[in-house]
Amino acid sequence: MTADECALYLGVSLDRINHLVVEREIPYYKKGSRRFFKKSEINEWMTSKKMLTNEEIAAKAAQW
Repeated sequence: MTADECALYLGVSLDRINHLVVEREIPYYKKGSRRFFKKSEINEWMTSKKMLTNEEIAAKAAQW
């Protein structure tokens, strides 16, 4: 998908996508001056930073 399509898919502005690209925080491909995003990689990226629930934190603390 294009950067515009990625922004629409994520519900963010194109400027936000550009910022994520510049900071190399989002996976993308470049062909010439155009950037492309794989939907599967965007989905994986979105779900890669899961926040633990209080129960999960308590369970991990109990293991220590």
